Formats: sequence, C-alpha cells, structure tokens
Amino acid sequence: MKSPSRPRAARRAAFTLIELLTVIAIIGILAAIMIPTVGKVRGMANDAQCKTSLRQWGMAMQLYIDDNKGRLPGPCPVYIERQLDPVNPDDTGNRHLFRYLAPYVSLKNHDSGIVPDAYICSAWVRATPNAKRGEVYMLRRPEDSDFFPYGWNTSSPWLYATVIADERWRETVAMIDMDDELPTSDHLTKAPPRPVHGGHRNVLHWDWHVSPRKVTGKKGES
Repeated sequence: MKSPSRPRAARRAAFTLIELLTVIAIIGILAAIMIPTVGKVRGMANDAQCKTSLRQWGMAMQLYIDDNKGRLPGPCPVYIERQLDPVNPDDTGNRHLFRYLAPYVSLKNHDSGIVPDAYICSAWVRATPNAKRGEVYMLRRPEDSDFFPYGWNTSSPWLYATVIADERWRETVAMIDMDDELPTSDHLTKAPPRPVHGGHRNVLHWDWHVSPRKVTGKKGES
C-alpha cells in the first residue's frame, strides 16, 4: 500500500530585483521630502525659542527699571557676553547686562559661571565656536553709534522716560542677535560666523516686543 504523499510546501514569496530597487527609490524620495521639512521645523522651533528668550530679558529689564526709579541697567559694554562677571557691590564700572538682570530671571545666586542654555537662543549655542565665553547680543545696531542709553564707563544709564520720548522708540533696537557679520569690529570665535536664523536677526525693542529684522547682507549693518 502506498503511503499518502505529503503536500508540497508553498514557495515563499520573494522580492524581485526590480521590486527591491523600486522600494529603495521610494525610500529615497520620502527622505528627500522629509529631511528639508525636519530642518525647517527645527529652524522654526529655534526661532520661537530665541524670541521667547528675548521677551524674557525685556520683562526682566522692565522689572529692573521699576526697582531703580525708572533708570535703565548700566553702565554696560555694547556686546553682551554669556559669562556672568562676578558680583561686586562696590563696582561702579561696566558690567554685562546679564549681571544686572540676573536677580529678575532666577539667577540671583550665580556669583560666577554662565547664563544657562534655556535663557538664550539655542541656535546661537550650537553655532558659536566657544559658546561658554561667547557674545550673545548687541545692545544697539552698528549704525546707531550715537544712541546707547545703557551708559558706558562713568556715564550713567538713561531714564526709561528719555528713551520712550523719541517718536521711533518702538522700532529702536534694545537688543539684537549677535553674529560676526553684524559688528564693524572683528569678533571671530566670540559669535556665530553668520546669522543663526538665516535671513533675519531677532530684535528686542524698547516696548519689549520682539520682531525679525531682515539681514541686508552687508557686514556692519543689520
């Protein structure tokens, strides 16, 4: 008697070379679509975070003004370094703006060190060669050399009322993103080599709103 024959195992389906190449091509197309989109979304997130940080410093400045009889913080250097200079109550010379405002953004006890990443532009942190000692903001545009209300050396900072008496005060720069294409002097290694937001720099104005300012492409002008 013949034993019953076993059924043949079904053949496994396999990709042909053409199908495999088609799948690879589709993956490549999807990657080409997705990668620029991801980069754009990341850039938008960096820009939003940068604007939030500037608004935070604007609110801190208003609190300082309220506590100091209407006077701006200062005297200050034109370029704001990230590193917090040591607290010295007897110091009557220049201090970086961050030191004056530290108590108003929960950095009161930072006697040394640097301003944390969360308080400044994340794109600036990544793009600056030496981010721990870099220059984060400029306190005026290069072409506004005659307008510096923060004071310098022995000159006292202005009253806020004097600043807002100017008819264009809402458009005037209080702080602007720093990069090496902005200043007229050479600040290589202390700032990003180019604007970190591409075609614009973010600006804090004297009414504490933040707006993008288009990059002109000419070094020394904003």
